[in-house]
This record gives sequence, C-alpha cells and structure tokens, in this order.
Amino acid sequence: MDSQAPNIPEVKKGKTDNSNSLPVISMAIFVLVSLGIVIFFYYQNQTLKSELVKYQTATVSPTPVATVVEKTASPSATPKSLKATTKVSPTPVKTSESTSSGIPIVY
Repeated sequence: MDSQAPNIPEVKKGKTDNSNSLPVISMAIFVLVSLGIVIFFYYQNQTLKSELVKYQTATVSPTPVATVVEKTASPSATPKSLKATTKVSPTPVKTSESTSSGIPIVY
C-alpha cells in the first residue's frame, strides 16, 4: 500500500523563498529616488518664483494712458467748404474694340 500513497514533499521550516525580494527592493529605491527628484524640482520652482517676484517689484514700468484727441471743425467752416475738399473720381467711360476674330471687347 505504500506505492499508492501520495508523494508529499517535505517542507523545511525556517527557510523562505527570497526570489521576489529583488523587485520589491528595486521598486522601493525607484520610488524614493523619484520622490527626491520631485522635491528638488519643487524647491527649485519656489526659489525661481521668489526671485521673479523680487525682479518684477524692483523695476517699475509706467502704465500706458490713453489720451483722447478731439478733432473739431473750425467755426468758420461751412458745409460747402467741407464738400469742396472731397475728391470724387470720375466714372469710367466704356469703350469697345474688336479683336482680329471680330469679337467685341468692352472696357
């Protein structure tokens, strides 16, 4: 009857399988290095912002002011004198020519 008994491997106590410890340790190191880089960039960003605030408050630039210029007609100007200063272009005159084939061209 010993030949029909299932073959169960012996379990040795005190020894564990350490095959997954390397990925866990490398992931922990990666997370810590990434966190350090993020903290470094945050610090650099804050110091740059403080330097820019100092630079922007040190230089005072004048603000642009809009000025309104009113053009008024002289009191002696009349509508006739204003109308005389405007130029009117004459209307073009239509002329016609014929080509060598006898088709008229109208301008």
